[in-house]
Amino acid sequence: MAGGAFGLIAAKVFPNLPSSEGLYSILGMGAVAAAMLGAPFSTTVIVFELTGSYALSIALLITVSISTGLTLAVHGRSYFHWQLEMHGLELQAGSHRYLVRTVHVRDFLEPPGEDNPKELDDKEETGSLPPGDSLETALRMFDTSGDARVPLVKERGSR
Repeated sequence: MAGGAFGLIAAKVFPNLPSSEGLYSILGMGAVAAAMLGAPFSTTVIVFELTGSYALSIALLITVSISTGLTLAVHGRSYFHWQLEMHGLELQAGSHRYLVRTVHVRDFLEPPGEDNPKELDDKEETGSLPPGDSLETALRMFDTSGDARVPLVKERGSR
């Protein structure tokens, strides 16, 4: 709609322009779709398939580039990915980033036995994890310590 409105204004200001408001509507549609979806090349190909116009494709590449550049400058990613991240779903970093933040150490606990170290009672112990920590924290601790096992600290109030 914004492209069509721009086309109407441009036709009034520059009556000698050979383009119509329909052309501007298609350019606006492509620019919005590219910025929302984060798919500028796909949007350009789809609009070219719809219209079959090489001249329109070049104008569309310019509008898609501008809209995608503005969206990346403001949000750092496509608008769709930005919305998903606002709801807690981080797709751009990959599914593994979501898992290491939502899976907790308690999901991998082994009860203390002869082979396993006993749980520690005090949280100030260096190199230990409470069961409520995320998998990301645990993986970082394994990387820094180089150990195959890390002792657990009981969370306050737990038995």
